[in-house]
Amino acid sequence: MANWVATFIAAISLAVSGASFYLFYLDSPQIDFTAGPQFMLGIDKGKEDAVLVPMSFINQSAQLGIVYRVALIIKKKGSDNQNYISLWSDFYARDLFGGPWTQESIASALPILGNSTEHRLVHFILGNNLPFQFTDSVYDFSFLVWTSSEGKPSLSKRFTLSISQEAFEKIQSAKNAEKKENDGRRPVYLSFDDSLQGNSVFTKQQLTTIFE
Repeated sequence: MANWVATFIAAISLAVSGASFYLFYLDSPQIDFTAGPQFMLGIDKGKEDAVLVPMSFINQSAQLGIVYRVALIIKKKGSDNQNYISLWSDFYARDLFGGPWTQESIASALPILGNSTEHRLVHFILGNNLPFQFTDSVYDFSFLVWTSSEGKPSLSKRFTLSISQEAFEKIQSAKNAEKKENDGRRPVYLSFDDSLQGNSVFTKQQLTTIFE
């Protein structure tokens, strides 16, 4: 009986050791990510010149993972042959006391420790060859993430941006104000999820529709 118990305990210990070895040394990184839902459209010199998107990168394994590159593809609905691609450029940060957004570092390979999450405000440049100006329309924002230093992207997610007439007027107002005052980039806050906007007044029926 004693020998059987000792053998059973030894087998359990061996199984636990094997599982621990696999988790810490053999299991591959399991990276996931999310973007938004709120982000900033930067206006400079009277036109859209940047997108600043909060992104979270989650490593669900014990192994160290690395995000090597992120690309953003913007496409207006119905314009399948006009896909604007921008690679991540910088990481941004904001002063805790409400100061301006400033460059934190140039975007580069981002290590993510096992069972941890990294949050970054990612800057994507919109160059002069942008094939459209944002109007009151619908756009696809597709994010591609590379967790390997070569080959095709490992992950992709698509979000939909619906620009309302009100949001479009804010964009136009920022363009006009920037041209007039020439005081640098002006942000316009937008959201992939337009079902819930902050600083708004809702009826009881609207709240019921959203939360129940």
